[in-house]
Amino acid sequence: MRKKSLFTAMTVMAGLLFVSCEKDAVELNSNVFGDDPFGFKKYESETVDTKIVSTQQVSTLNLPVNTFGVFDHAVFGKTKAHFVSQVELMSGALSDIGENPVLDSVYVYLPYNSKLDVTDSNGNSSYTLNNIYGEGSFDLAVYENGYFLRNQNPGNDFEDQQYYSDQFSLFTQNKKGVNGTGRLNDAADTEQNTEFVVSDDEIKLYKENEEGEQVVSERKKPGIWLDLNKEYFQQRFFDSNEYKTISNNNRLKEFFRGLLFTVENEGTANLMMQLDLSQAEMVFVYHQDTNDGERERKTMAFALGYSTASGNTRNNNTVNLFENTPTTDYTNALSGASQQLWLKGNEGSLAEITLLSQSEIEHIKSQDWLINQAVLTVYVDGEIMQNQEDYSPSRLYLYDLTNNKPLVDYTNDQTTLPYKNIYNGFFDSSEEPNKYRFRITDYIVDLISKDSTNFKLGLAVANDISNSSFKLLKNPVAETEKVPASMVSFPFGTVLYNGDDSHGSNRMKLEIFYTQKQN
Repeated sequence: MRKKSLFTAMTVMAGLLFVSCEKDAVELNSNVFGDDPFGFKKYESETVDTKIVSTQQVSTLNLPVNTFGVFDHAVFGKTKAHFVSQVELMSGALSDIGENPVLDSVYVYLPYNSKLDVTDSNGNSSYTLNNIYGEGSFDLAVYENGYFLRNQNPGNDFEDQQYYSDQFSLFTQNKKGVNGTGRLNDAADTEQNTEFVVSDDEIKLYKENEEGEQVVSERKKPGIWLDLNKEYFQQRFFDSNEYKTISNNNRLKEFFRGLLFTVENEGTANLMMQLDLSQAEMVFVYHQDTNDGERERKTMAFALGYSTASGNTRNNNTVNLFENTPTTDYTNALSGASQQLWLKGNEGSLAEITLLSQSEIEHIKSQDWLINQAVLTVYVDGEIMQNQEDYSPSRLYLYDLTNNKPLVDYTNDQTTLPYKNIYNGFFDSSEEPNKYRFRITDYIVDLISKDSTNFKLGLAVANDISNSSFKLLKNPVAETEKVPASMVSFPFGTVLYNGDDSHGSNRMKLEIFYTQKQN
């Protein structure tokens, strides 16, 4: 089952069309004479130096997207991904609840990344799911998190507290549940726990109308829906009257430290997903006393996830947790036994790239060129990748590794449909070998004409490059102290040819398109 869309080759090519000399050409130590004194030429760089950087454990605090599931990738190995999230009230306070509250149900809902296809005349909608990889089932368990996720680290001058991808045991050792440490999602429906599967069905909530008929009261996009043990939450919050003391979210996060979502037994799965927790919720459905002695039905919603988006600010700390078992080939590649570049997300690896030698830079400066376009092309080693295109990243992210920030071409690109289309970096499977290409004209022009520093570039896997933030490595590697958050959020990888001449036409290459005065 492939639930991930790839852009067509036409889209990829459109983002890299050469523009006219009059519009984009940049003059380097030269004057333009006459109406059309220039001819169009191409220079291919002699030098593209690369190496693999094994990033290992990384901060996964408050990622834009969290990985969840289990997948055994033929090239890179097995990953099990779990996550933990605090919860906060969307509005009001628990202390606002009336007397004698009794829970009717408790559930959590985590929507998938989906696209609405069609809605019929009866209001029923069908969807296409994105960022769901593989198929099968696995054993999903939810627990109360017993470890407090603080915001600042008092042992490090109260800087932001970091939580890392390898700290799964920290949370499992402190989990709470039914009868001590039993799962909270213990419904009779095994598709909500021991045989969890992904469904693209719309979720419908029902209520009873005046005629006693069940009618749809609410519709939700496809997602993970888990009924939680209501007796556990009744005792935890209400039987002790503890809820009356919880008047704000700070108090709530101290009392109830969130939910831990884990992959237990692996079942039949190769099933992995990327979840935006900023749309997730936990809901209490309950009855309480009213002033006139009646009982009324109410709901109280708790937000999961972290978000700074306008209109959806959420201040819950989240942590993504990984267990990796790499293949022997991947392990050997990280130790330098391969000429190829093995890029992988999560606790993975990236490429460090240096474009142009100093002698090449001086040569270009001396030529009186007008640079029209600069394109970096990287090719996928299809033999090593073993037909794993379905799990290849839809984009790669090329960035300033030295300063941990986007390239000027990324920043200057204001295209939105698709995002950063001129800068590009899309997966192109139109012909063999598959490839990724980047327009880095502004970076090269600055390097040549403004004597900018030829800093090292990073190349990392990604699916979505709209978030350009970075995450700290637990153990920095030489100059690499941070990696893109988009890399940490993506579970898979790709293998690329490096810049060595032995790869022939498949080697990583920088092409500079220019015009020059005709003598």
